Amino acid sequence: MRLRYLYQTLDDRSNPEEIENNGPYKCNRKNAWLGCGYYFWDSNLEAAHWWGKDYKDGYVICRSQYDYDSLDYLDLVGNTEHLDSFKLIANEIANKIKKSPTVPMVIEQLKILTNFSKLYKAIRAHPINSKNNEEDKIFFIDTHTAYINLNPPIQMCVLNKSFLIKNIFDIIYPEIYCKESLV
Repeated sequence: MRLRYLYQTLDDRSNPEEIENNGPYKCNRKNAWLGCGYYFWDSNLEAAHWWGKDYKDGYVICRSQYDYDSLDYLDLVGNTEHLDSFKLIANEIANKIKKSPTVPMVIEQLKILTNFSKLYKAIRAHPINSKNNEEDKIFFIDTHTAYINLNPPIQMCVLNKSFLIKNIFDIIYPEIYCKESLV
């Protein structure tokens, strides 16, 4: 088992006890990129802070964990078999509707056409161009635009909270809300 951190960014409403007792919080927005679920940044605290900058009244970052070796998540970042299956469904949808489908459309079709809900408790994806810092790029060669992103903003949409390790959900930012500060 290889544990990895997940970070959820929340609006700061001066309610740290309520957050730790009731979090994580589910996103039910109609336009959620990976469908309804508990959204986290996978192992990227910097991305959690970047996301928090949009909250006008400040933000809170909470940390949880998952087992990276688990087979319980659809990995659209590093599992080529999962990407191939996703592409197959996307192509089928495109042929039916005569245009490119969106990611949530493909996920909903996977839920309908497969035993998705029994197989997966989370979805992992790297939304390209959602956050790209120049300092995170390392180019293959000087004369080409191809590069590796050393700090990719990978999102994890947790569909079932049992995916998280022991329901760990601790505030790590701002420091004033951290457990050590509350004592």
